[in-house]
Amino acid sequence: MNVPDNFSHASTLDGPSSDSEEWQLYLLECRDGSYYVGITANLPRRLRQHLAGRGGTYTRRHPVARLVASRAALSRAQAAQWERDVKRLPLVEKLRYFDVPLF
Repeated sequence: MNVPDNFSHASTLDGPSSDSEEWQLYLLECRDGSYYVGITANLPRRLRQHLAGRGGTYTRRHPVARLVASRAALSRAQAAQWERDVKRLPLVEKLRYFDVPLF
């Protein structure tokens, strides 16, 4: 999967590298059909990390197939709260949260 450099913006400790970046909640589909939810302030970089096997522990064990969706947050705190909330949801509700068409 290629990640475009101009893509609009785990848990992760990645912070903004400039004032123009915003925090994102993102949903990945893994090759085994499982899903991963994380946050970052630099989505293209974070996706490259996941794809290179340097993302979170989960995505090292379950390699990433594709980015399903992302959602901009107003702050890191908001993104982290969304991440906690979404991780507790069943898959169908996760997809609805991101407005992803269901199967």
